[in-house]
This record gives sequence, structure tokens and C-alpha cells, in this order.
Amino acid sequence: MANLENTEHPETDLSVAHPVTLWAQDGQALAATCFEPHAQPVLANVVFLPGIGVPQRVFRALGCWLASEGIRALSFDYRGLGRSTAARAFASASLSVWATQDAPAALDYVRTRFDDDPVLIAHSFGGQALGLTSDLHRVRGAILVGAQLAHPHHWHGLDRLRVELLWRVLLPLAHRLSNPIPRWMIGEPLPAGVAREWSHWGRSGDWLLSCVPGARERYAAFSAPILSYGAWDDKVAPPSAVNALLDCFTGTRPTRVALQRADLATPRVGHFGLLRSTPGRLVWPDFKRFVLECQACRVQ
Repeated sequence: MANLENTEHPETDLSVAHPVTLWAQDGQALAATCFEPHAQPVLANVVFLPGIGVPQRVFRALGCWLASEGIRALSFDYRGLGRSTAARAFASASLSVWATQDAPAALDYVRTRFDDDPVLIAHSFGGQALGLTSDLHRVRGAILVGAQLAHPHHWHGLDRLRVELLWRVLLPLAHRLSNPIPRWMIGEPLPAGVAREWSHWGRSGDWLLSCVPGARERYAAFSAPILSYGAWDDKVAPPSAVNALLDCFTGTRPTRVALQRADLATPRVGHFGLLRSTPGRLVWPDFKRFVLECQACRVQ
């Protein structure tokens, strides 16, 4: 889903962050950042899979924290977002290309450079990408944050009106007039090809399931452990939409964490809060525990 909130994270320590370049199979260069633990052994590897319109800077705070805990993390910008914005990147970008070309490039980097299968931390669309290609299935596990199947029937009242307006009017109009579409629509400039496919999924009968051949089968074939988080006030990923995606993963038994206000003693989480230091640090130790459990299970 869209980047509908402010995603700046100025509080992060970038001393562990090193810029790297990924290469997709079609030759597209992607800007990435490796968060490297210092003065301690690397316990595990993590790859962040972003949502729609979510640049890699959103993951800085979490990446630095994981590195401080001995876990190497890799973030990247899909083509047409953040620092991956060469002209060719805009021309070739779509949701399907993000999932089948860009995301696998991040996993391949970890496997080639560090000889390890990573754990995914997939935000929003990042979790949906697991049904678009089996190239993302060779992982130790996946933490899903606000990942959902975004059919309009999961929203009600004004919230449903907003998503219907986005998919049926704003995105179809914008991708015909501009590439990228304007920043004011979702918070970041978005490649026209992404907006086109996004609006197509939104107008379909069953989100991407009715648009992407084999998606149901690929979700069912994913067998690694899944830990899924949804927040009570996440208007981009309401509980029924989060559950609809998890129900597709019939080849594993996802652990569902439906956060309530009393669980975190914070007034707001929204769609991005668990990626920020506040309130994210309240659940990041659980992220770490899951990552290390996945690492240990594969070793045994």
C-alpha cells in the first residue's frame, strides 16, 4: 500500500551503514545500504522488502538497531524510488518487476556475498511480493509488518471511499499524465507503471490474486516460518486485510500478532510505527528473537 505517513527517521546512527549497489537480472542498478555489525560476530542476515512508495530510508532506525544486536541487515530502493531513480528505472518499473527483479537481487546479494539465506522483514507490499515469485521463497523466515491483501471490502465508510478514489480515479489519471506521478498523492514520486498496476489490482475482484497467474499457488508453497504484525490503528492494513493475506500461506503456520493499544502503551502505531524507534523498539527484541530462532532451526 501507499506511503501515507511521514517516513523520515533523523534519529538513526549511520556509523554502521554502508552504501552498496545491487544488480537486477535485467541489468538495472539499485541503490542499497548494508547495516554491518561492528566488533562482534554476525549472528544472522536480514533483508528488508519495502511497501509501495516506501524508500529505504524508512528502515534506517531498524537496520542500525539490528546491527547493534549482531544482525546484518540490507535495505534497498526499488527501481524508480529513493536513490534508484535513473531514467531507465522509471521506464521499466512496475509492482511485478519490483517483486520478480528487484527483490530477488537483494536476496542474491546476501547469498553471494555472505553465503547465507536471509530472514525477510517485509512491509506492506513487501509481504504480498511472496506470491509474485518463488525466487523469494528460499529464506529462513519472514516477518510481515502491515502486509495485507488490499481489496476494498476490507475498508468501511470514509476509509473505503478514499481507497476507491485512489484506485479508480487518482492513480488511473495520474499515470496517464506523469511519470513519475506527483509526490503529493502518496508522499513519494511513484513510477507510472507501478501506479498503473496498483490501480488495476485495486479495481479487480480479489486484489492481485485475480491478476497474477499462480499467485495462490506460490503463497501456498511458501514453507518458511512467518511472524506477522498488524496494529489496531493501521488504516492501510486493517485486521481483515492482514488476515486475508495470512490465510493464503497454507504451507506454513503463521504466527499472528494483532497489536492493541494496551500492548504497547502508545497512542499510535499506524502503518509505519513498528519501523521507527518509537514505538518500534518495544517490539524489535521480538523481531531479533524470531530471526535468531529461524537461524538456529536451519542450522540444526
